[in-house]
Amino acid sequence: MKLPEIANRNLRKRALTHESFANENNCPDNERLEFLGDAVLGFIVSDLLYRTPNMNEGDMTRLRSKLVDESKLAAFARQFHLGDRLYLGHGEKQSGGRDKDKILGDAFEAYIGALYLDSGLDRVRSFIEPLIQEIINDGDGIAMQVVDEKSQFQQWTLAYFGTTPTYRIVNESGPDHARIFTALACVKGKVYGMGTGKKKQDAEKAAARNAYQKLSGNP
Repeated sequence: MKLPEIANRNLRKRALTHESFANENNCPDNERLEFLGDAVLGFIVSDLLYRTPNMNEGDMTRLRSKLVDESKLAAFARQFHLGDRLYLGHGEKQSGGRDKDKILGDAFEAYIGALYLDSGLDRVRSFIEPLIQEIINDGDGIAMQVVDEKSQFQQWTLAYFGTTPTYRIVNESGPDHARIFTALACVKGKVYGMGTGKKKQDAEKAAARNAYQKLSGNP
């Protein structure tokens, strides 16, 4: 499968323009398109999951979160070599920005937003649904693999520490329409994990996953 091309060159360039390049060259970045792409992706994935049998609301919610999280979107971007096409500022180029999950995930969302404006929902759907369906059909079925990271970590801390973890949001950054939250996962007041996300809940899940991986030794 190939990445669908966006006919409008200005729209395509904007989708691939990171804020670091925009700041250096006084041009629009891709943040507004990222916002739109996030909504379009969320709708398409939600619709697909609704049409998937034997999934309750909780399964669909958890699975949707995993299918459109930062690491998954970055993986899609790498699959289509989107990083090679990004317009980055000098500093981001030097620091390996073309392979950072955050930059790649945001760029993939922005590209989807631009594709939607350029070609409509049906074309986006025809591109995204096969990618998502392949993941859903992988192995024994991803629905069986969906585990809420916070629940998993809580079970582990109850077994080994005899208590439940707590979470603390320690930082918020980015513009109002694209906030990034940083959370800490703590057990008995000690920090064991840190994570980021576009929502507080996503940041806490990432922190729980990070803590669980460190403490349990599971990848």
